[in-house]
Amino acid sequence: MSDKDLETKKLICELCRQFFEAGWVTGTGGSISIRNDDRIFMTPSGVQKERIQPDEVFTVNIKGEVVDTPAQKLGGRVPKLSDCAPLFLHAYQQRNAGAVLHSHSACCNIVTSLFEGQTEFTISHQEMIKGIAGYGYFDTLRIPIIENTAWEHELADSLGEAIANNPRACAVLVRRHGMYVWGNTWEEAKRHGECLHYLFDIAIRMKQLGMDFNAPPRPLPSAAVGGTASGYKHILLDIEGTTTPITFVHDTLFPYAAANVGAFLLSTWSSVATSAIVAQLQQLARDDVIAGTATAAGFAQSDLQAADSSVCIAAATEYVIALIKADRKVGPLKALQGLI
Repeated sequence: MSDKDLETKKLICELCRQFFEAGWVTGTGGSISIRNDDRIFMTPSGVQKERIQPDEVFTVNIKGEVVDTPAQKLGGRVPKLSDCAPLFLHAYQQRNAGAVLHSHSACCNIVTSLFEGQTEFTISHQEMIKGIAGYGYFDTLRIPIIENTAWEHELADSLGEAIANNPRACAVLVRRHGMYVWGNTWEEAKRHGECLHYLFDIAIRMKQLGMDFNAPPRPLPSAAVGGTASGYKHILLDIEGTTTPITFVHDTLFPYAAANVGAFLLSTWSSVATSAIVAQLQQLARDDVIAGTATAAGFAQSDLQAADSSVCIAAATEYVIALIKADRKVGPLKALQGLI
């Protein structure tokens, strides 16, 4: 074995440990392969990737024929080439890849469920897209998705078709399974894998927050004639704690509304707006009576249609003042205070 081949096998073992720590190759899942000239070095099947040693790595040629089988270790199982081998070969043969990785990371699995019934993952306007060869920040990155099968090797044909039909892709997602990713060198394949895992995580988190990970950021408003420097013509602020001290509402506005509610009701009693608010207030008073609030009884029983409205207005005024003193957070009261 040449020094270069040995170093490649050692590198595969090192990457396996790194990818295990990252959650890509846990539970014996996932696989790594690196090419040296006409030889491809692949991890075996069904082994703990974080414990793999150089003498356990297979060597195959570009046709997928095994040219070096690891020796069976004392008390160990017969070495078996990774089930990913026929899938890896598609990337080597179609793209002349220098390395191909297979990840079982949770984000690779989950992200495919965000695209149920669809054949590709897409994301745009993310800085890490620039880590994918041939893509920039403003581009829409597209990663094909193929459907999973019961056995790994059964994915080979559909993965080969996905690679052929998506010449810009550097990876293929397998629904509820994982991802195959490659590059011209092992460094590029690793970079592609790291960037894609990041982007999948971003997509999942943005989806959870109700954000569209394919939409560009909302632009800042431009300056408008007659408006503010930011382009807005009007700004609506909550006065409490914004334009005035937070005590202003209780110390000034509430007393003002209580002192003027009677006069306001008397002058606007027959208006459409006041009539609607009064009807809502009376329903609230009836609910309060049922709940045991004695101060609501007079207004709850008032006849809003009586010819002499003075009695009803007095009862309504008394009820509104009681609501203000109790600092009730109810819609009809807020609406009436706003009108006053």
